[in-house]
Order: sequence, then structure tokens, then C-alpha cells
Amino acid sequence: MAFSLLTATANWPIIGQISWLLGKVMNFIYTILDSVLPGDNGLVGLSIIFYTIFVYTLMLPMTINQQRSTKMMSVINPEVQAIQKKYKGKTDNESMQRQNVEMQAVYEKYGTSMTGGCLPLIIQMVILLALYRVIYNIPAYVPSVRVYFDNVVTPLMSQADYIDKLQGITDIMKAAAVNSLDKFDFTSANKLVDLLYKFTPAQWTELQNLFPGIASVIAENEATIRQMNTFLGLNMAEAPGWVPSFAWLIPILAAVTQWFSTKLMSGQQPKMDSDNVAAQSMQTM
Repeated sequence: MAFSLLTATANWPIIGQISWLLGKVMNFIYTILDSVLPGDNGLVGLSIIFYTIFVYTLMLPMTINQQRSTKMMSVINPEVQAIQKKYKGKTDNESMQRQNVEMQAVYEKYGTSMTGGCLPLIIQMVILLALYRVIYNIPAYVPSVRVYFDNVVTPLMSQADYIDKLQGITDIMKAAAVNSLDKFDFTSANKLVDLLYKFTPAQWTELQNLFPGIASVIAENEATIRQMNTFLGLNMAEAPGWVPSFAWLIPILAAVTQWFSTKLMSGQQPKMDSDNVAAQSMQTM
């Protein structure tokens, strides 16, 4: 779901700007960890953890405000429903205007509004999409990680036949996430960095075999990249296979915690009246 949303919102300027800013934050975290921890083992995984904690802490005031809004709705809803019942079946303009005025008075009485709870949710959604975008493509936003990919891309692009050879790599279209190689710009260093970030260990090995002249450079930087991406014995750049492993626990735990969080939030939501358009919008959000 998150990745489909990332694709749909890829051209939203606000997402790109927040992603750039959060990328600076993650780069700072990575730099600090790199200076205090020996070697490169698990630095990306640790950076993601601290980065995520930072972003969720940043959103904590909005989360608290959203919780308050939700509880307030449970107090307001009976009065709103009473007003709706009072004007039920009355569709003339005068009655509708009176209903709106009385409902607005109720919201003002409690110091809130019909859409007060929606704005924090929208802001949180934008921030979370930016958070996922940085994690999904770390080299594009974290210079301290990108440098190792540039160390490969720069000499790679100096090879006269690098495009033809790259197009021959197994599953290259899958790694490039495109339907046709004609749509992938092999002359763009940024695109090549994005491509290498999705390479599996087998594809890195194949890359070395295709370019023996720079094989040592590729191997050296790939080893560093692998160390950075290895966390708790797992290479985060490689998708888990069908053989049961510890990696299976990650999506399972993610699904369980998300389900529990959703149930907890939905359990706090007041029962919405079917005629209350604002309440329906709140419930949808």
C-alpha cells in the first residue's frame, strides 16, 4: 500500500521537499552513527530505526491532538445527532441553514470544528509518505550512503559499452522497475544509482563479471554497501525467498502491529451518524 501511494504521489512537490529535508536528518543520523560505531555493519538499519523514531516523535503533538479530537467527537456526537433528528426530513434551505448554524454552535461550544481532526491526519500522511520515500530509496536522499554507489557509477559510465552490457544483466528490468528498457535512462547517474540500490548480490557479481576492468572497484564498494545493509544477519537489499527464515518475521510483525494500532484507534472512534457528512469524512480519514 505504501509503495503504491509513493508511486501515485511521486510528482507531488511537497512530498519531494519534505523527503529532501528528512533525507538530511537521516544523513545526520548516519554520520553520527558512523563516527561512534566501528565498521559499517548495520549502519543503514540502525539509521532507519533512529530516523523513524525521530519522525514519529516529531508527529507526537499531532497524534495527541488527533486523540483529543477523537475523544471530543464522542462527546459532541450525541448533541449533533439530536440536531439532525430535529431537522430530519426537512430539506428546505431555511431548515438546512438553521441545522448548520446549530451544529456550528455545538462545535464552537467545545472549541473544535467539523474538520478539526482531519488536518492533523493529512499532515501526518504527507510526512509518512516522505518518510517511506526516503527509506525506499536511501541513496537518493542520504549522501553518506550514495558516495559508495557513485564510486561504482562513475567508472561504470566511462566504459564504452556499459549500456549494452547492463541491458544483458538478468532481471535488469525488474531491478529497474520499468516495463521496457527503452524507458530507462542509462545515461543518468541518478538513475544508475537507483538501479544499483536494488541490485541483489547475484546481480552485483554479474556486474563484476561483465566489467573485469573495474571489478575490484565494484567488489570493494559492494562489500561496503552489503555491510551497511546487513542488519541482524539480514541483507535488507535482498527480498526474502520462499524458504522460511527470520526475515519472515518482519512483515508479520509489521502487519500485526499495524492491525493492533488500527483496532485501537477504531475502538476509540465514536459511532458516526449516517446523515452526518462531516462525521463520515472523519471516519474515512
